[in-house]
Amino acid sequence: MPLKSYEQFLEGSNDALIIVDRDNVIIFLNKAAIQLLNQPEKFVLGQNLLDVLCGECAPFIRVATHFIDGAIVNIVSRDSQNNFSVVIHQLKAPLAALKWTIEDILEDDYLNAHQKEQLNDLYKTNQFLINLVNDLLSVYKLETGTLKLNRAPTDIIKVMNDILKIFKPLADKKQQNIIIDFGNQYIGFRNPNIDQSLFTMVFQNLLDNAISYAPESAKITISLLPDKQNNMILSIHNEGSIISEEDKPKIFSRFYRADAAKKIKPNGSGLGLYIAKLAAEANGGRIWFESSVESGTIFNLLVSEINN
Repeated sequence: MPLKSYEQFLEGSNDALIIVDRDNVIIFLNKAAIQLLNQPEKFVLGQNLLDVLCGECAPFIRVATHFIDGAIVNIVSRDSQNNFSVVIHQLKAPLAALKWTIEDILEDDYLNAHQKEQLNDLYKTNQFLINLVNDLLSVYKLETGTLKLNRAPTDIIKVMNDILKIFKPLADKKQQNIIIDFGNQYIGFRNPNIDQSLFTMVFQNLLDNAISYAPESAKITISLLPDKQNNMILSIHNEGSIISEEDKPKIFSRFYRADAAKKIKPNGSGLGLYIAKLAAEANGGRIWFESSVESGTIFNLLVSEINN
């Protein structure tokens, strides 16, 4: 029977059903799919399925594919949080194996310059996917509250110094000057009761953000100062990189990337600042920023409330 014959059945299904052609272009979707995607039918028809499923809903969508009369019927449904976690874990092993394989091949002497360049590009792409999988797993754990916290007195200055050693080559490559101002206020109190892994997650994301988006030869200042309630405030200030007024309300949104950020770092995932915000709040702190032409951009982290 022609595909048209199935439309009445598909429309009446409680499952969200999307039909695409062999180029993955959507040619039909039922009411359940429209409701799930939360987009008007006229905006979805004729679009590529992958484009429609990308964005905030993507990590929580499952697609099962079937063939009817040469067309592809995708049964789309909200995936359980458990299944999503399993899928992410399953992605880690093959990506790691691919990384090791590429590294082994790159060590061979028989490769010419062009082949090495291609493999290096493949290696970078694979590393991006590894980082994305790790970011998605962090988002899942933070959003669902399944991340087990291990709060203990933490020497955050030591933690930051260890992380700075890792990131220093990236700053040196851009001839950026990292200035550290930890002050003397926390000689007696410098070990807040926090989860070290969460603090590391926040500081790494903020530092990477500052180095990536600050211009070459810029100054990046990292300071640790008390507020009026004697809470620890960690600030990372970079000169020259400004967040526009239009982008400010969306800067901590999941998968959001400003146009200026895309030009500077095309392969970003749009999850770094979102993860930093979730991790800061899970650790009993909070995060905010200031950005202007006069002062540049400053990201502030209230490490943890004193009484936490």
